[in-house]
Amino acid sequence: MKKVVVCKGSFEVDLEIDRGSTFRHVLTWKVKDQLAPGETATEDTYSEVDLTDCTAEMQIRASQRSSQVLYTLSTTNGTIVLGDLAGTVEIYIPDEDTRDFDWTIATYGLEVTFANGDVRKLTYGKVSCFDETTR
Repeated sequence: MKKVVVCKGSFEVDLEIDRGSTFRHVLTWKVKDQLAPGETATEDTYSEVDLTDCTAEMQIRASQRSSQVLYTLSTTNGTIVLGDLAGTVEIYIPDEDTRDFDWTIATYGLEVTFANGDVRKLTYGKVSCFDETTR
């Protein structure tokens, strides 16, 4: 799944995971370029965010305020891959891990940390996990 994202602040993206299947979700983080007076924004007036030397972490929890973490993804453990100048964020959960998910609805938040220490919440939303039919 390829999704182009344009944002000023964080944005909501709901995710659907099939239990027992590999989950991959790729988005491209873009921001609006400075426009000349009277210029109309088009797809070409957006630039990818440079994610060089950034790290990212995402946690799935039963609810936003829950202290229990159901699953953690990060650039450190290889479940998030950042595309540097391309501005891409790839989320990956192997089928062996989704097979063990024993929940149906949860919530998540994904944060990017820049080299200077600034932290930005990029996406958040609901995660739905559907039962596996083929076993």
